[in-house]
Amino acid sequence: MWPIEDHITFLLEAAFREDVTVNELLPISIGFAMFWAVVFEVSKPPLRRLTHGRPLLRSACEREYERCAKEMYVNIGVRMTKEEAIELMMKEWPAHVVIILQHAAGSILCIPSLFGIGDASWASSLACLGCLSELGWELENTAEIVYTRLFTEHGKRTMPNFLVVLLLLHHSLTLCLGLPMVLHYRNLWVFHQLVFDLQLGGAVFLSLTEYSKFLDITKANELWKFKVCNFLILALNIWTRLFHWIYLSAHMMLTWYRDKAWAFMVVGAVVIVLFSFFNAAFMIIPIYQRFVKFLRVSAEYDSLPPDASEKQRRQSIIQLEAAREGLLEFDLEDRIMSFLDSFNHREKVDRRQSLPPRALKSWGSSARMMRHASVPAHAWKKD
Repeated sequence: MWPIEDHITFLLEAAFREDVTVNELLPISIGFAMFWAVVFEVSKPPLRRLTHGRPLLRSACEREYERCAKEMYVNIGVRMTKEEAIELMMKEWPAHVVIILQHAAGSILCIPSLFGIGDASWASSLACLGCLSELGWELENTAEIVYTRLFTEHGKRTMPNFLVVLLLLHHSLTLCLGLPMVLHYRNLWVFHQLVFDLQLGGAVFLSLTEYSKFLDITKANELWKFKVCNFLILALNIWTRLFHWIYLSAHMMLTWYRDKAWAFMVVGAVVIVLFSFFNAAFMIIPIYQRFVKFLRVSAEYDSLPPDASEKQRRQSIIQLEAAREGLLEFDLEDRIMSFLDSFNHREKVDRRQSLPPRALKSWGSSARMMRHASVPAHAWKKD
């Protein structure tokens, strides 16, 4: 048996070899999964000590509770007071920070290849490590989703089937193509660009979304910052998930076609089409629609005359907060139902009766935020 240090050295050397095999890449991917699982658990306590109870975080969590978390807990059958919910949200907030750092790390590894820094083979290997890092995290997150769904007492409520399918669809690109691309197309520049786009896009999307939650939009300067942040989110999604995504996907498809890599063509085409559908139906279109709505409502709020009554101002603020809620909330169920409703002109069915309710607050936070162990034991309602 080799010492653990020798195993790590061997895998690191294998990651930078052009002729690396699948039997060597699998342990690297699993190693990244274990690494990120440990990082999540180890980094959260010190981050909690730095952030827990801070006035800025508490006020943001209070707004988040009133905005959507209160309803979310009711929908999944959790009974807890407002203070308990806010404490839980502050406790779990560092997980968002670590997810941002994980995505940022993967994108940074692609930079040498994108800008031609250093040896080309070395730069390609770093970009591939960025892909394997994301693959490892998605393996860890997928395992967590499955564990939550199958082995926790209220898994069916916190992780209903439709949400599992959508989350696995989100992970499908890396899970299906990540390892084969590293094996056969490790030096393909557009592959490195794609990894960079999706990783950086996730990091920036989450960062701006979390920052937006700290802003008090009833104040003029913070309302302006909120608009800028969400415009950048929209622009980033349009670029990374529409225009550049189409270009990079088409380039990869042409590469596979020229190489007569028919297995890549078949699997890749299916995954790319599904992921493109996800991008359009559940990301770009809803974000655009809700951003336009928010601009309209905020314009009405800004246009209130100085002599407007207190009732008018209060109603305008309520409408503004509602538009903000729609913009910040990443609720897959709501987006799925809205998408289906656009094709269905029949009378809408009460969503709470038609599908198991579940609010998903941001990329990657689903299973981690609602893990059964993080909810006080007395909070679950008795069936």
